[in-house]
Amino acid sequence: MKEKDLFEEYIRKNRDEFNSEKPSQVVWENISKNLKPKSDYSWLWKAAAVLFFGLSSYLVFEKMVEPGDKLATIEYSEFSNTEAYYNNIIQVRREELEDNIDKSSPFYCVFNSDISELDSIYGQLKSEYNIINEDIVMESMIKNLQLRIEIMDRQLQIIQKFKNLTKNKDQDEVVI
Repeated sequence: MKEKDLFEEYIRKNRDEFNSEKPSQVVWENISKNLKPKSDYSWLWKAAAVLFFGLSSYLVFEKMVEPGDKLATIEYSEFSNTEAYYNNIIQVRREELEDNIDKSSPFYCVFNSDISELDSIYGQLKSEYNIINEDIVMESMIKNLQLRIEIMDRQLQIIQKFKNLTKNKDQDEVVI
């Protein structure tokens, strides 16, 4: 250990003498041949940084979007399908009623008045839903559609019973 310390001390004292000499160009060429060329991977690091930033931004944005927004979109889509289904049934029932009822009868006037009132209420509910977008309004709209179908079904049943009674009465008169 002492020899090493002595050697280091000798070099420190005589450092100026060692620094005065410069190696020849041949020595530098031999050193540079043995060195591996430095590859430029800076573009790779830049691409990785951009990818990391983009992915992080996407994940943060996804976390910021409330799950309720996605759920509301799904619920509205399901509601639209349900609304179309009920409106289709209502249209079929209306056509059946128009084919089977005398439009000048008082029963038709009362029935038409009830259906018109429900149509009006449905329109109000729909505009309210567009403003406040709450589930209770959507449920009320569905109940309104179901009620219209139920009224039309009852009306069709009454018409059918009336036709059966009329038919039976006509048969009884012929038999007598």
